Amino acid sequence: MKVIGNFINEIKEELQKITYPEKAAVINATKSIAIIVFFTAIYMEILDFLIKSIFRYVLKINI
Repeated sequence: MKVIGNFINEIKEELQKITYPEKAAVINATKSIAIIVFFTAIYMEILDFLIKSIFRYVLKINI
C-alpha cells in the first residue's frame, strides 16, 4: 500500500507543476488554427477541381 501512496503523492506533485496558458493565448491560437484550416480547405478544394478537370480532359469522361 505504501507504493500506491507514493504513486498518488507523485501524481499530485506533478499536477501542481502544470501551467496553463492564459485565456487570450488560447483564443488567439484557436483563431489562427481556424484560419489555417479554412484556407487549407479552400486550397484542397481548388486542387481537387483542377486535378478532376485534367483527368476529364485527358480521359474524356465525366467524373
